[in-house]
Amino acid sequence: MRRFYLFKRGHIWYIQLKNPKTGKPLPAKSSGTTDKNQAEFIAGKWLYEGIPAGQTEDPRNNKEIFTIDEILGNLKNVDNLTSHDVKRFLNHFKAQGFISNTQLKGKTEKTLIEFLNEFWNFEKSFYVQEKKAHGQQITKNYCDDMKRHIKNYWTPYFNNISLNDLTRQKVKEFGLYLSKTGQINKPKKRLSVSLINNILKVGKTSLNYAFSNGLIEINPAANLMKFNGDSKQRGILSDSEVKKLLNLKWYNESAKHANLLSMQTGLRSGEILALQIQDISTDRIIVRHSISRTDGLKSTKTNKEREVPLLPETRRMLLDYAKNNPQGVHPTSFIFFQMDNPDKPMRQETLNASLAKELKNIKPKIKDDERTARGICFHSWRHYFSRKMADVLSERTMKLTGHSTIAVFEAYADHKNEADFQKAIDATSEVFGRVLPFKEVI
Repeated sequence: MRRFYLFKRGHIWYIQLKNPKTGKPLPAKSSGTTDKNQAEFIAGKWLYEGIPAGQTEDPRNNKEIFTIDEILGNLKNVDNLTSHDVKRFLNHFKAQGFISNTQLKGKTEKTLIEFLNEFWNFEKSFYVQEKKAHGQQITKNYCDDMKRHIKNYWTPYFNNISLNDLTRQKVKEFGLYLSKTGQINKPKKRLSVSLINNILKVGKTSLNYAFSNGLIEINPAANLMKFNGDSKQRGILSDSEVKKLLNLKWYNESAKHANLLSMQTGLRSGEILALQIQDISTDRIIVRHSISRTDGLKSTKTNKEREVPLLPETRRMLLDYAKNNPQGVHPTSFIFFQMDNPDKPMRQETLNASLAKELKNIKPKIKDDERTARGICFHSWRHYFSRKMADVLSERTMKLTGHSTIAVFEAYADHKNEADFQKAIDATSEVFGRVLPFKEVI
């Protein structure tokens, strides 16, 4: 059986190797000689060593050449080749770096930004619908945060690039750009590591999902490295500052009660503002909800109810204050209600604003620039609580569980049994009875 063919073009002999699988000859290639015997020798050499890709290049494996020839031959036999089929080939070539654009003739491709905005649209996103159907938590507030990152960072950088033209290298370059750029409102201040990772998460989550569900052929976000570094730590007040602060008569009494409650329980702001009369038990708070301006009343961050100890004096303070509600007190009344709209809880920004205002009234004053530099905000109470509880919780327990102080405390308070919950109550009473005599602050 013949393995190659020879023929002349002008004075030069050309060689066509025969594909052993298809029996058809490959495209002709010049032997570079006018001597037939020499051409036959070259053909035999190509069969044994491979065909050189160019005059100065090393021979290429014939198996690869025959495979490509077979693929191209098979393509000619496909009568109904679709644009999707062609796109798959183009995406492969793009991934190999041979082409940079995969747009087909007459096709308008979705841009990356269009895709991202659709993906993080809380009302219309299939991703959101799927998560909710599987009982996984995702909030409108979270999706809105992602859309802000798209507007502020993804859109200015990528502009009108099509989704299919996005490469892993471009996403990596975007990450490096973020590490060197400034904040939107403070251009001279670099973005924090956590913010950079959150901005990148906009694309990583959406592109991973699109690839896993066959919406794109190549995942540009695959195995991207996270940025590491020292995240900005929340500052906490000293015991002396706490005592001065809570001994003040606050302009907003409700905000004072909320700050005091967070200090004693480590509750998040959304969990405190979501508290209703029905959540206040004899010696504990049942944390059922959190709240945000976008989502309204929702489940907690962990999507689970939990119980936290409630000191008797604090319980009395909360219930007494709730009686000020002009619409009366009923099980679903908010403890921390808006005076001008009692059916609604106090706004979250009020907590931080009131804290900042009162910090300026202690001596020495903590003005805004110092408060910002120290990282003090309402959430700082959760860290203050954690530090104080470390004084009474077993160090051995923390080491064995590998949990932070607050995680250990919440494990005690997770109503596994009353003995453990009593330990949490005793720890709370011991710590905050020592930090701040209660009668001084109410």
